[in-house]
Amino acid sequence: MAPVRIGASRGFTLIELLVVIAIIAILAALLLPAIARARRAGQGAVVMNNMRQVVLAATLYADDHQDRFPTTMRPDGDGPPETIGFWDVQGYQNALNTYIGGMKGGVDASGKARSNRQVWFDPVDPDRLEPAMWGSFSDNGFVTGIGAKLGEFRRPGDTIYAAPRHSRWSKVVGVTVPDPLPVASPQHPFWSSEYFDMCLDPWSDSRDPSDPFHWSRGRAAPPVDLLPGATGATGWALQVDGRNPVVAPKGEGRHGRRGFYSYCDGSVRRMPFEATYRGVDDNQWNVR
Repeated sequence: MAPVRIGASRGFTLIELLVVIAIIAILAALLLPAIARARRAGQGAVVMNNMRQVVLAATLYADDHQDRFPTTMRPDGDGPPETIGFWDVQGYQNALNTYIGGMKGGVDASGKARSNRQVWFDPVDPDRLEPAMWGSFSDNGFVTGIGAKLGEFRRPGDTIYAAPRHSRWSKVVGVTVPDPLPVASPQHPFWSSEYFDMCLDPWSDSRDPSDPFHWSRGRAAPPVDLLPGATGATGWALQVDGRNPVVAPKGEGRHGRRGFYSYCDGSVRRMPFEATYRGVDDNQWNVR
């Protein structure tokens, strides 16, 4: 009689191995979407926190400056306010950095981003790696473009402070970023270009103060991409992430069809752009 081998083991058969692999594949298929959702939720939480810090810093600034928000543009007589360029952005961000717990985001005096991981940026914004990119959010021009007073707003809790800036920004505004940056040439046209227009301009180009959408009236003109047949419609909303059909043909931004919007009461909400503008008298961009 052959001796009995105690504790002998056998290997997996091919069928058993295939079954194990199939189980692992099924579990991975079930877990990956959940992991992706958790990751997106985490990124969204960062965006909301960053936007909230900026708008709260702006309201603190207003408290210290006779209720007036910091400005990012300059008046041009009766014509629409104009962005001077890099210096407007730098001054605005420096003013708010004082209230953001020492976090030095934005663009420094040499024109380079101080950090692409600070409160001025969306962590999934591909443009955050651009050396001269100032941030991921565009302000409502009626708020910081003209340095409005918070106490004059009709409904601060329903007035948008900032929206997601469109990705591929240089293409949206038609400005090529010089390589290398002309940091030794402050008069270089790049520093005064539309690349540094960090405000959405929801007004008409009219110099006539009686125009219903003249900048001084604080009422946003209909977005031409949303209401193409409306009287006075302009293309101001094409700078909101996902709204420019040339850059985003599917109408999706960094976070899909719903973006993050901060409000003058310090809140941040996620919604499609269409929910922010339903009509001339029913939108969240008007300040009066």
